[in-house]
Amino acid sequence: MPLFDIECSECGQREEVLLRGGEPAVCSRCGSTKVNRLPSAVAAPVVRQGVNAAESLPMAGGCGRDACARGGCAGFLD
Repeated sequence: MPLFDIECSECGQREEVLLRGGEPAVCSRCGSTKVNRLPSAVAAPVVRQGVNAAESLPMAGGCGRDACARGGCAGFLD
C-alpha cells in the first residue's frame, strides 16, 4: 500500500494518504475526491556513524549483506 501526498482542489488541504489498489484519494477535511497527487520525497537509507558504525541497519530493498546497509553494496557484481 503506497503512500501518496495529495492536495485537495476544493479546500487546499495537503496531506499524506495510504491508498489500497485503485481506491480514490479522499480529502480528510472536506471529503472531496477532487485531489491532485503531488511528487513525494524518497527516503534515503540511514547509516550509523560513531562507535557502532560497523553494525548494519535494516534497509528495505537491500540485498541483505552488511555492506548494503552501509551504502557500499557490491552484490550486483556476484
